[in-house]
Amino acid sequence: MTPRREEEFAENLGKLSITEVRALGGKQAAAAEQAAAAWAQAGNAREAVEVPALAGEAPPSRATITSLEIVPVRDLQRDTHHVGKLLYLRVDSVSAAVGTTITARDSAGAQVKVWTLISQPLGKGAGPLVKGTQIAVKEPFYGKSPKGEYCVRLDHPTDARLVVPEPPSLDGYLSGGNAAFLKGRYLEATEW
Repeated sequence: MTPRREEEFAENLGKLSITEVRALGGKQAAAAEQAAAAWAQAGNAREAVEVPALAGEAPPSRATITSLEIVPVRDLQRDTHHVGKLLYLRVDSVSAAVGTTITARDSAGAQVKVWTLISQPLGKGAGPLVKGTQIAVKEPFYGKSPKGEYCVRLDHPTDARLVVPEPPSLDGYLSGGNAAFLKGRYLEATEW
């Protein structure tokens, strides 16, 4: 492992205690322990925090969004990986503490929390999650967060997608502009 790679690895593992690093097992644990020790010697040691113990891990979804059946929040069952299902949500708020917690609602207005250890659950290119952003969660797992609350757990960044609304068709633009013009909203009509 190169010194730069060791530094990056140690930085990412800087929140783990040495016991937790050893629990990784094998070569990964040895490399992590060595990198963490080098990182600490360089004066970068951090206070260890508890890594959440989570039950019910689910593998990343390999399904396409179009092949999945939409499930409402009310039909989610506790401690269940909903294989073959897709959950559409609109973001209400986002907070970051141990991981990222997203409070969202489905189309029926049912509220649910989405928890992920990933700081940017939709990837770096997606930008910040703000109120009103629509997301789709493929094959959601409904289980406990580190705080013990039931939530949709997003264990893999590939399981969430940003939903971009389709623009209106040409007919939609034409009818929207015409309707605004007929109501005397001339400026609005030019925006269509």
